[in-house]
Amino acid sequence: MGGALAAGVAIPIVLRAYHPRSQVSVETATQSGSWMRESSTPAGANQPRQLVLYRPSLGATDGRLEFTWRVSDHPLSWTFRAQDTDNYYAMSIKALRPGPSAALSVEHFTVYQGIESAHSSKVLILGDNSPALQVRLDVSGATFKLYLEGNAADYWTDNRLGTGGLGFLEQPGQPADVDRVRLSFSEVGGA
Repeated sequence: MGGALAAGVAIPIVLRAYHPRSQVSVETATQSGSWMRESSTPAGANQPRQLVLYRPSLGATDGRLEFTWRVSDHPLSWTFRAQDTDNYYAMSIKALRPGPSAALSVEHFTVYQGIESAHSSKVLILGDNSPALQVRLDVSGATFKLYLEGNAADYWTDNRLGTGGLGFLEQPGQPADVDRVRLSFSEVGGA
């Protein structure tokens, strides 16, 4: 039975900033092999999008994606367990009402076998008026937990995709604008 268990290795990766608007950053990251871009237009999607994945995480099982989002009028989307352009989980966050007691919309969905599921969303009210928000997603088995400013914000389960990469989704004209990205993940058969 012990031989049937796959050992995992956590690989923490800290990136100071990821700014896809800066062509130099994207080109440098792409040339170094760190990040990759792929277009995705699943059935049911409103528009095409770019998957921007951290290449070393492509075989990840469990993991954590952490970043700081500068709250803006543009939504931010990220992806995890991205196996290819037709199979991945995704989340999005957007400001509905800025200022004191800001309101945010958080949603998650799945793209499975080229078909985008309905989006599950919820509205959250923040107690303070911070210009930046700490976001953390924990992926463990079939369980996904979202934390905002260290507080649990969303939770769901899905067992269709067991491995895949971590990264961001970009809609046309809406690049991912985040700071202090940190990725940590385990891989199947890691030593």
